[in-house]
Amino acid sequence: MIRLEELNRGAKVNGILPEQSVTVIDIQWHGNNVIELTYKDINLN
Repeated sequence: MIRLEELNRGAKVNGILPEQSVTVIDIQWHGNNVIELTYKDINLN
């Protein structure tokens, strides 16, 4: 499992959407342990 501190732009992450990975586009921190995550999925439909 990845820690919030290890997330960065371009990272591929599992567990955000069911049964697929997403690519992190941007991260904004809100305090010490909350993030706002912008991501792109690989679904082309």
